[in-house]
Amino acid sequence: MNRPGPPRQRPRLRPWLERHPLGPRVFFLGRRWHDWHLGLLVLLALAAAALAGAVGDSYPTWIAIAVGVWLITKDWRDLTSRHRDTASWRLGLHRPPLPLRRLSRAEPMPLLVGVGVGGFALVNLLSALTPNIRWRGRLLLHIEPLPELHVFHALAILASLSLLLSAYYLYRRRLRALQLAVALLCALGLFNLLKGLDFEEATGDLVLAALLFAGRRSFYVRHDPLGRRSALLRIPLVAAGGFVASLVIVAIAASASLATDLRETWDLLLWQQGPLRFHEETGRMDLAVGLIGLGALGLIAYLLFRPLAAPRSLPDAELRSAATDLVRRHGSDTLA
Repeated sequence: MNRPGPPRQRPRLRPWLERHPLGPRVFFLGRRWHDWHLGLLVLLALAAAALAGAVGDSYPTWIAIAVGVWLITKDWRDLTSRHRDTASWRLGLHRPPLPLRRLSRAEPMPLLVGVGVGGFALVNLLSALTPNIRWRGRLLLHIEPLPELHVFHALAILASLSLLLSAYYLYRRRLRALQLAVALLCALGLFNLLKGLDFEEATGDLVLAALLFAGRRSFYVRHDPLGRRSALLRIPLVAAGGFVASLVIVAIAASASLATDLRETWDLLLWQQGPLRFHEETGRMDLAVGLIGLGALGLIAYLLFRPLAAPRSLPDAELRSAATDLVRRHGSDTLA
């Protein structure tokens, strides 16, 4: 006589969330739902709406299509049973978990922070490149003269470009990028007030700096130490080389005094209109000099934010002998 087995549990129809080492798992109507399921539903809903004539060729439609395709692409490993449940959940592409990395709830934070900091950098850059609101400009002229306003505009442009470059390294969890981003956001908050009484941008910069400082534990990638060779020599040389190259190009294209060439080079590096005017073949001198400045700034960012590198040279004979002796003694002491 066969014993009756345990009663079969009825599937849970209501939505519920299961915690898993590879990421959260969503269940609904008795089955597990993946990201690609949601993307497929979005595309099917758009197709049905298009057949019914409810949607047309518009930006929201294309954005919805991009979202649907992205949800399927990021979850491509779960499309087949062979690769299913082999990758950890991420806001970006799902990737196999690294063996030495511990997953946490703040795992998506570097991606969100990188996107947010990049967006704030663009907002600050556009604010520095556009004219101030008239009543704020008139009020500032009673506090500081016009040349000082231009100085703070230039400083805001330089800080915004530096912040935009640090956004990528924030996504890569670089600790030094976090420290620089917090300092730049605080400086931009001050520059926005002094260049045009831009209270909105200044408030956003300071709030984002506070959020970055609060989530600083998510940025743990260490860097090469800033020694004399890297910090005190390479970075100033790159900056000076970019400025000299730009100055030579401006001096060749324009027949002006050295002081005028220096002023023009500085303004063009900050993507501002200088005292000189270029025509015909040299009409886009501003673009050429600006790209040189961006290239130099990118190289400085690489030197500043690069992670710890593996040693390039093999251990010497003394270290190899000590390692061999340690391996041979293993098992012969009380600590083995």
